[in-house]
Amino acid sequence: HALGWADEVIVLDKGSTDRTCAIALELGARVHTIPFSLQGHERYEDMVAPAKTDWVWHFTPGEVPTKSCIEAGRAALSDAVDLVYVPHHYYSFGVHSGSSPWSLSYQPRLYRPAKVRFTGAAHNPIEVPKDRTTAIEYLAPSAEAKGTYVLHQTHVGPADFIRSHSDYAINEAAQGTAEEALA
Repeated sequence: HALGWADEVIVLDKGSTDRTCAIALELGARVHTIPFSLQGHERYEDMVAPAKTDWVWHFTPGEVPTKSCIEAGRAALSDAVDLVYVPHHYYSFGVHSGSSPWSLSYQPRLYRPAKVRFTGAAHNPIEVPKDRTTAIEYLAPSAEAKGTYVLHQTHVGPADFIRSHSDYAINEAAQGTAEEALA
């Protein structure tokens, strides 16, 4: 769907064995290969390197922005901003639950690579001065509208949940020191 509204679409391939790359090329996207890594181990520098635009809005395969979220993202771009936090409406095990810790969060997903600092952390991968950020307002879906957010399928099933959290834990532990782990 991004081919309909983005200036360029780049699919990052970490060694897929299905037809993802061929399909992406057939549809008009560019494919860029990055080293395989576990979830949360990706280097943002590698992911944005092939971009030819000043702004990057990156998604994972399980994410789809609503039309109003795309429009709000475009409206948020300005010379005074380097990073836009995007609301993510999470579905875990195929269900959205407002009481779930994975219900809604704001992710740093729309940014100017030349103006941000990449931290290497799994959950706080980008830093900029606070006064250079903004956020897209989350609007819940209703009978009249789909809402303003990125629909995100977090965990397809229990095995995916366990694998995902294990990968994140490994990455975050690698970021710390032995002293921090003992504290």
